[in-house]
Amino acid sequence: NRMGNMPDERTMRNLKDAGCDSEMVRCYCELEGQDKRRALICKDQIRLLYTRRKEIVGELHEREEELACLDYLLLQLKERAKSENP
Repeated sequence: NRMGNMPDERTMRNLKDAGCDSEMVRCYCELEGQDKRRALICKDQIRLLYTRRKEIVGELHEREEELACLDYLLLQLKERAKSENP
């Protein structure tokens, strides 16, 4: 077991900055400490990070829909104001 083999400080900061919660960081670190080939560890870590990426993309899509609704309301109000004040 290579539990002393933790990710470097930059990687830990990146995980935090990417919005990874403590559970995801723990899983990432546990993978780093596993006693198996480096390529397999990386593959598992990539899968874990793609999970977070999918979450963020989903959040972005929700925000895009909210923006589209706001833009529609703003456009309607601007057109109404323009028609009432030619």
